[in-house]
Amino acid sequence: MPYVYTTKQGVLNALNSGKINSIAQIDDPLRADKRLMEAVLPSIADKNPREVFMRGIHSEALKADKDFALKVCKVDGRNLASFSPELRADKDVVLTAANHDYHTIQQCRGRDIDPTLLEDKSFVKQLLDLRMDDVFQFASEEIRADKDIAMQAIDVNPRQYKYMSPELQ
Repeated sequence: MPYVYTTKQGVLNALNSGKINSIAQIDDPLRADKRLMEAVLPSIADKNPREVFMRGIHSEALKADKDFALKVCKVDGRNLASFSPELRADKDVVLTAANHDYHTIQQCRGRDIDPTLLEDKSFVKQLLDLRMDDVFQFASEEIRADKDIAMQAIDVNPRQYKYMSPELQ
């Protein structure tokens, strides 16, 4: 079991000497400190890219902090699922997560993104512009019946044909 740092100074010293590899090495109460978490995020992401940072954050305040969400999702889009429902409905946050992790939409299977976003034509088009073809299958029926959007989805991935409305097939 790795050593758990229980003071802010201890975390900062360990960070400077390269000893922080996981959020689990930081005592839970310290994980509510936004500045401290912003400081350790790049190191943990570099040393342990498979770790989804936000799974170790239990602070409701951080889970609802848009600035923090943008920073964390920019490093790893998989963190989106751990933020508040309001932030999962925020276009900026979702686009940041999607832009920095192609699989954000696919892994979320549309469930961790507010469904109203997938009813917004301009937002779906933005995600398709990022070449995120999976968004099409989770989009509303109305959007999957939109010829322009359907053609854009097929341009990104021809297999999206099966998600088009029957009228367009």
